[in-house]
Amino acid sequence: MWKGVVIMNAKDTIIALWEALQKGQYTVAKSLLGEEFIFSGSNPMPMNGEEWIRTQENLRKAFPDIDFHMVVRSENGEVVGITHQLSGTHLGNLDLTMMGLGIIPPSGKSFSIPQQKAEGIVRNGKVVKYTVQSSNDSGMMAILSAIGVAVPQI
Repeated sequence: MWKGVVIMNAKDTIIALWEALQKGQYTVAKSLLGEEFIFSGSNPMPMNGEEWIRTQENLRKAFPDIDFHMVVRSENGEVVGITHQLSGTHLGNLDLTMMGLGIIPPSGKSFSIPQQKAEGIVRNGKVVKYTVQSSNDSGMMAILSAIGVAVPQI
């Protein structure tokens, strides 16, 4: 029996990616990223797919109730505009060794950062670029500040 390949449009691909991340399904999320995937904007340095998925896993371990509150706001061909607002409670170790910040022990503090606009680019059914419009009160630095971690000046 033939099992057809389902080809999703750009919007559906982005939604599938964030649903997989929300559920902690990192193998599924990784399968939706192109080999050339780059994440940038809300972290000090751009990340490739491996680094970004590892960061998402680390966030889930540190904030088991993390919620991305992702909403698609526009779609124009391969470009999908997204808004998300992260929230969670710091109940586990936050491993930021990739960023040179070591492991941050649980603080028990909650965070809810302001909405962030982002843009995903999908080619051939894979997310190849995800860029977040960063600001001082959003992204990883805002999460660290909310849980009481001294934020390094970059």
